Amino acid sequence: LDRLKEQVFAPVAVFEIVASLFIYINSYSLFAFLLVAVLLFQIYTQFKENVVHEKKLAASVDFSEKIMVGRRTKDGVYKKKIVDSSELVIGDQIEITNNLLVPADVALTHGSCVVREEFGVEDSKTKTKVAFGSMGVDSLADEKALIPAGSQIVYAITHMSESCFGVVLRTGFGTIRGQTLRANLSEKVVRP
Repeated sequence: LDRLKEQVFAPVAVFEIVASLFIYINSYSLFAFLLVAVLLFQIYTQFKENVVHEKKLAASVDFSEKIMVGRRTKDGVYKKKIVDSSELVIGDQIEITNNLLVPADVALTHGSCVVREEFGVEDSKTKTKVAFGSMGVDSLADEKALIPAGSQIVYAITHMSESCFGVVLRTGFGTIRGQTLRANLSEKVVRP
């Protein structure tokens, strides 16, 4: 019933009904007014949808997550510590655990996991990711090993524990998601 209401009261359906009435009674000035009103309504709703989409995309690039990082110290020893995702740098070794919202583009180096990639598509889909050097993955940039920023880890596993490890490839606006946002914003500026 709700879908029927949406179809009947959709702007195009209402326009067709009212336009037919105006043509029937020979009121062309009202018909012209209706055309302008529908055009303005369409422009307004499209603008509103674009603003909402851009805000969601911008928020998806700018989120904070606590994450375990392994970094090399000045004396050449790797030490683990928990940092905020805003402190990640390219080359950081991070621990990837269940339910983690991945804060940067990461190449899986140890283990495998199932991820839910949600940005840029209407329906979220899950994909299996495998580590570099396994199952024919011979590049860190291979899609089978690449976990884009904003993806959620559904399940992570290695032969030793329930966590995987990866290396940070891109952060912030350098991520695939960040580049999408930048392209959308620059497209808005360029358009007349």
